[in-house]
Amino acid sequence: MQNVVVRALTYGAPPLDAVVEEGFPEAAMTDPQAFFDAPGDEAKYRRNLAAMMESCQRFIDFDKIDVLASSQYIVRPPAT
Repeated sequence: MQNVVVRALTYGAPPLDAVVEEGFPEAAMTDPQAFFDAPGDEAKYRRNLAAMMESCQRFIDFDKIDVLASSQYIVRPPAT
């Protein structure tokens, strides 16, 4: 999901074009093969990695991109 940044909300904020949200399985945080949907399959991992890089090079300036991995948590009140 792409969230376009139209203006800064605080003085001195760095210029941003967008904030992009991507969802992956938990294993993808530590396993590159899981990230590229190829757990245990080195050949598929390499094919998927190459396809992703080829695709991304068309619209991402890798010299300027900043990536910040984050997590989402569901917070519920304690059971009573």
